[in-house]
Amino acid sequence: MAETYRLRFEGEFHTGFAEIPLDYVSNIVDVQVREGDLVYDEGGSGPGTFTTMHGYDNIRVEWEYVPTSGTEVRAFTVEYRVLGGLWVYPDVDWLAWKAIPADRSGIPTEAGRVTVHLPAPVDPGDLKANAKGVDATVEIVDAQTIVFESPGAIPNGAAFEVVVRGAGEATKLSWEAGTSVIKVLGDILEESSSGGGGGSFSSSSWSSSGSSSGGGGSRSSSFSGSSGGGGSRGFG
Repeated sequence: MAETYRLRFEGEFHTGFAEIPLDYVSNIVDVQVREGDLVYDEGGSGPGTFTTMHGYDNIRVEWEYVPTSGTEVRAFTVEYRVLGGLWVYPDVDWLAWKAIPADRSGIPTEAGRVTVHLPAPVDPGDLKANAKGVDATVEIVDAQTIVFESPGAIPNGAAFEVVVRGAGEATKLSWEAGTSVIKVLGDILEESSSGGGGGSFSSSSWSSSGSSSGGGGSRSSSFSGSSGGGGSRGFG
């Protein structure tokens, strides 16, 4: 999973954070932070560094960058690997993921798009997909690609969640080979909000793409309909 935030800052900002729940996944590992081509160092302090704190129900990634001044557009990427993010039972399977979290630190979002890439082709007639939390169109583009798009605003407090069922043959084959992968791409366009640090955000974008490997297997049916992802994001 790689979440890329492109924001237009107005004023001074120098930190960012991503709080990612561990609910309904086995673990989140291999965290990295980048700004463009610059890979941040884990540990320490000061611009170009990040820390990862593991709690009992989430991980929190915090990073520090060279302070903004005036009006600037900056891009940051938080990348991590999700283990056990897919749900498979003998008679049903699904991917459920909050690609755009509800808590975006008060930043409203004018539009959003999520693209799900399956690890292997599946008969499109066997796929069922729907979005939750927002009004969105759903298009099964081909045997490996489903696109969800919300042309309207996504207010703070609303999550853009995607659900895909019927991809079990592709994911089961991948798990048997030990290389299950599902990629999710989400775009948030035209964000704006007042912010801390004496400034504000405007005309921002956010894209996320990712993979879920390992995990797999069956889960208790009491978790039916539960989804991973979500959490909170912010800058200051």
